[in-house]
Parts: sequence; structure tokens; C-alpha cells
Amino acid sequence: MWGDYSKNDWDCQIQFQKISRFSDNPEINRGWIHQDGGAFCAAVVYLDPDANLDHGTSIYRMKSDAERNALPWQKKDCDPKLMQFHTDVLGPEQKRDKKSLEVFGNNMKINNSMFERTLEVKNVYNRVIGYDGTQFHGQSNFHMDSDDEFRLTMVAFVTRITKPATKLFELKSRYI
Repeated sequence: MWGDYSKNDWDCQIQFQKISRFSDNPEINRGWIHQDGGAFCAAVVYLDPDANLDHGTSIYRMKSDAERNALPWQKKDCDPKLMQFHTDVLGPEQKRDKKSLEVFGNNMKINNSMFERTLEVKNVYNRVIGYDGTQFHGQSNFHMDSDDEFRLTMVAFVTRITKPATKLFELKSRYI
């Protein structure tokens, strides 16, 4: 009745994220604009009933001259060592010393200046946003009044879809 979907298969990674501010400086408590490499599509579910509406997700497009003016660490497939400042602050160690935050903040401003916001989705309890994995996006705002506050979400990444070629769905939009 609904078609033969017996050959469909997909992989999806789902995880909860509890994200706190990484500095008391509101200027650098913004999301790093990025793509979800390796994901066909992704989704964010907001799970805090008393959330700050500004802790949502923004969608961006790259400015027309951005790629031409990109720094070496901004280029696709750059040497991971060039992004060490990013890993220092957002990686497992989560360094919060003044120098690490300063280097990260300066580079985040450079990175994010390459984009213009096209959509902002507010953080509303149980709201879900889905988007193409190649879509540039970032958390709208990380600033919180104290270290005890956080943003609670569930994120999902679809990393593999197999299906007969004649049955692949067509995306009518960049957003799912």
C-alpha cells in the first residue's frame, strides 16, 4: 500500500547536550558558525521548560566574498593543528584561561563575520528544528548570568541513508 521500503537503512546519532557559558563576557558567548560535516541532516530539540528564548539556533549563509578572503584555518580540510584554539576551548579540556578565551574570541569574530543570519529559531520547550547537514548554523547566544545556568537540548545527526536510487526523497527546501 505504501511502497516497498524493505531496503531502507539509515544511521542516526542522538545525544543530549548540556551547554554552559564559557566566559562571563557576553561578546564571546556566541555560537561558532559551522556545518555538521558528515551529516545528511540534523535536528535540535530544546528541552528546558524555562529557557532563555535567545539561546536558540540561527541559520546563516556565507557572504559572497567570504571564501576568497578566508584564512588558512577557515578553509575546508585544513590541518587540524590550525584549529587548536577551537579545540582548546570547545573540546574535552574546555580551557577557560584568559589567553585561550582571547584567542578563541578573536578567531570566532573572524569566522562569524563571514556569514549573515537568515533565520533565528528561539529556544522554546519541546520545539524541534531540522536542517540540512551542509547548512551553516550556530547557537544564537551562550550568555548566561551564572555558571549554574545551561542550555539543555537533544541533537540528532543522520549520517547514512541507503535506499534504492529511484526512491530517494527530493528536498524541496534547504530545511527539512
